[in-house]
Amino acid sequence: MDERLKTNLRRQSFWQRAAYMLVFAVILGFAGSLAALLALFQLGALLLTGTPNERLRPFAASLTSYLYQLWRYQTFVSERPPFPFADWPEPGSERIVLPN
Repeated sequence: MDERLKTNLRRQSFWQRAAYMLVFAVILGFAGSLAALLALFQLGALLLTGTPNERLRPFAASLTSYLYQLWRYQTFVSERPPFPFADWPEPGSERIVLPN
């Protein structure tokens, strides 16, 4: 076995990151399902009342920010673990900047 591989397998930080990623993968599934249900609920509200539920918009904004944080951590874009190891994101706290 390669020495670098052996060294990496012995590092606690590797196993900690792997455990966090496993936990956050489960949370991603739950949060993604919740976001899908929220979207369907908002669509139903739009159909029935003509407007989406304004009281749910702040939660939807913070949930999508949280999903963004989860994906950034899972894909190694960020090293900072998201909630519950950090504060829950404020609505609209994650701004995605796309190149022109």
